[in-house]
Amino acid sequence: MFRTTLTSLCLITLALLPQGAAAERFCVVALPDTQNYSEFHPEVFTAQTSWIKSNVAALNIAFVTHLGDIVNEGWKDGQWANARNSMDLLRGRVPFGLCPGNHDLLSAPGEWNSTKFVANFGPAYFSGYSWYGGASPRGFSSYQIVNAGGFTLLFLHLECAPPGSEIDWAISVLESHPGVPAILTTHEYLVTDKRDRTAAVGGADRHSGEEMWNDLVRRYDQIVAVPVSYTHLRAHETPEHLVCRLLLEKKKKQ
Repeated sequence: MFRTTLTSLCLITLALLPQGAAAERFCVVALPDTQNYSEFHPEVFTAQTSWIKSNVAALNIAFVTHLGDIVNEGWKDGQWANARNSMDLLRGRVPFGLCPGNHDLLSAPGEWNSTKFVANFGPAYFSGYSWYGGASPRGFSSYQIVNAGGFTLLFLHLECAPPGSEIDWAISVLESHPGVPAILTTHEYLVTDKRDRTAAVGGADRHSGEEMWNDLVRRYDQIVAVPVSYTHLRAHETPEHLVCRLLLEKKKKQ
């Protein structure tokens, strides 16, 4: 786990790719769990994205990935407006993607039917950006392709506790880009010492972390990292399917 003094903002330098003489150091910035900023302190969220914007060149920031729980109450437009205002600072400055967390999918307490993520950060929001590869038919998952450090990288952003249709879509993206190193971002994947066995979102056909591992991650060696949020990390994988998982500590409301 990598931490900076800038609240929950974390810098990840991807050192897990094959290194050659021409390889160039670069950074990926991960933004975990901004929901309390979107609700209570939008100025902190904006300070984070402003810092990223100011340091793209100095740190060779190739990509920004939001790990989900963008807002706290997914049914409230004001929180989405705050989040958009903050994320807008990155438009035209650096490629980025977001995955919806369980809070983002809330349509009311205990109900996960909100489509406001798609309305605010769906395909229309990224129209015109060449690095934006597209979204799943439901619009909750997306992928981006960027060049960084001499590598072509595929970033997959999967909805929290994705249903089977989102997993099938992710597989189609990977199989359409064989051999391209992929970084899979999703909100929920691990609990303290193992992959999560229970989906954080209610409803039929929702995948837990363990089910995501079995149905997707372990099947595709090109997935080189799974940045996630939601809990703490104790790394483990089988030797046959080693995946470097970069887990970012959740910033809890005081």
